[in-house]
Amino acid sequence: MNLSRCANIKSRHYPTIQCNFKMVLGEFCKKHSKHPIRFVAPVISEKHAILIQRCWRVYKQRYLFRRQGPAAASLLANNDVEIYSLDSLDSIPKMYFFSFADAAKAIWAFDIRTLSFLCSKSKTVPNPYTREVLSVEILGRIYARIEWLQKHKYVTVYENASFSLEQMWNHKVLEVFNKMEEVGYIVSSDWFHDMTKEDHIEFYKKLYDIWFFRLGLTTKERNAIVAGFNSSRNKLFRYSAEEIERKDEKTLKKNNLTIIEKLVSSYDKSQRGLGVMYVLMAFCSISDDVGEAYPWIAATI
Repeated sequence: MNLSRCANIKSRHYPTIQCNFKMVLGEFCKKHSKHPIRFVAPVISEKHAILIQRCWRVYKQRYLFRRQGPAAASLLANNDVEIYSLDSLDSIPKMYFFSFADAAKAIWAFDIRTLSFLCSKSKTVPNPYTREVLSVEILGRIYARIEWLQKHKYVTVYENASFSLEQMWNHKVLEVFNKMEEVGYIVSSDWFHDMTKEDHIEFYKKLYDIWFFRLGLTTKERNAIVAGFNSSRNKLFRYSAEEIERKDEKTLKKNNLTIIEKLVSSYDKSQRGLGVMYVLMAFCSISDDVGEAYPWIAATI
């Protein structure tokens, strides 16, 4: 009860509300001083307090679900790391945590900045873990969350300076594989991350063979896919088959990713599609998963 206000109820019609006038005659205002009915503030019992707390928790969960998805309140996601940073989901700042359930009711969690990056690259955005294209409803929720964060002055893009070299490398791999998806192929950056040193050597050799011998491509056809592919400035294959075997794993990874990027970056979509097909042919030679995803390409190897 407010002690500076009249201690009376507002009126007989509003017995649960305290009078708004200031007290002038003792504890009451002039209006209620003759026939006062003292206002008594309601006492919340422990039972009612528990009920209110329970209702608040339910409301909060529904609010978080609406804003940040089904895994916002508790980590129910199928994945346990953030695909961009490779850090635990626990490391994602609360404001940037976002999750959604796919058609199979599986829950996936991300840093909203990763989804913002993917959305900026293409109108059709696949789930990086399943390659399933995100529905219009999910995309709408992602855009709404990004808009809310921007409205409240939160940065919705990554600042590279805050990431380790490993995290920036993961971003680069993801960016290259997104280029492949823009052509219409369903791919996974895990195919590249899972490659061993021996896989990288075999991948390079297979791609080298496809480019120079296997398909019988002319110089003109190769230049249409990678302009100046044999020039010193933009040379596609810098090492012979013998030289590549002597390279360390870090060099192999960087070199192979550069080759893939050049093959899938033509301004001409049809030429870019050919580059992606050659990359997938090389992947099929070292990965059963890729072969199962593209049996018609694996059959040509």
